Amino acid sequence: MKTDPARAEQDEEILRLRCAGLSLRAIAARVGLSHQGVSDRITAAIEELVSPVAEEWRALETARLDDLTQRAYQVLDGAESGETALRAIAQLERLSASRRKLWALDMPVPLDVTLSRRLDVEGDVVVDAISAVIDVLGLDEERRQLAVQAAMAKLSGEPLPEVSAPVVEESKPDLMDDYRKFCEAEGIDPDEDDQEDDDDE
Repeated sequence: MKTDPARAEQDEEILRLRCAGLSLRAIAARVGLSHQGVSDRITAAIEELVSPVAEEWRALETARLDDLTQRAYQVLDGAESGETALRAIAQLERLSASRRKLWALDMPVPLDVTLSRRLDVEGDVVVDAISAVIDVLGLDEERRQLAVQAAMAKLSGEPLPEVSAPVVEESKPDLMDDYRKFCEAEGIDPDEDDQEDDDDE
């Protein structure tokens, strides 16, 4: 348990801001911590405050469902009419649905879809931000694509793409420049022949 009231108050503020949708960096700027420090505080607060309460509530609700299920089975076993039995079976079905919901037994696919959509949305935001930076820096198309791939890889936790060494194009020799140097070394005016050709015409 925390004994420092100032830290406990700051942790409550951090959780409140995170629940309000602020990023870790935005929260860090407000409370004067690093974004990693904010992340650590949130993790610790959830483990200390949220997880035990949720588990306690889930355990109590499970015990309640167990008790109601046992009673419904007793009614079903002692049912003297078909109508009573049908009501008991309907009650057992509802209790089973509540238990599955409590333990999220029917949620793997929807949850996976939700997380995938969230990643897609976050990816789009990152790509938009990277694109804006690229536009400002004036990168060429190849480096633009590499930057976007790097951002997406970082967001999804995949390794960053390898950067190949830039291809340096060999400069083509300037023949005219070589000709002029040769002429200067020989004491010849490189434009003299052109002038004679012009005079002949």
